[in-house]
Amino acid sequence: MKLIKLSQVMAKTTLSKSTIYRLIKTSGFPQPKKLSLRAVAWLEDEIDEWIVSRGCKNDSSPSNSISTLQAYLLLNGGNKYE
Repeated sequence: MKLIKLSQVMAKTTLSKSTIYRLIKTSGFPQPKKLSLRAVAWLEDEIDEWIVSRGCKNDSSPSNSISTLQAYLLLNGGNKYE
């Protein structure tokens, strides 16, 4: 179980801070865990699962295909063929 900070969540998801917090309120984006009065972090596994779940929609648009590929590469340590 690894905890990651907001900056890492933003990098993994390519979402802005405001978008992340809006998704927490309006959809199934993982809730942060409170570490102290002013600090929160997310479970990395929950963020990874959310990324993968977003790529499973029946959307064949190029942007969705790229997002799915990016999620796959993030979760599998990059391109193994380089």
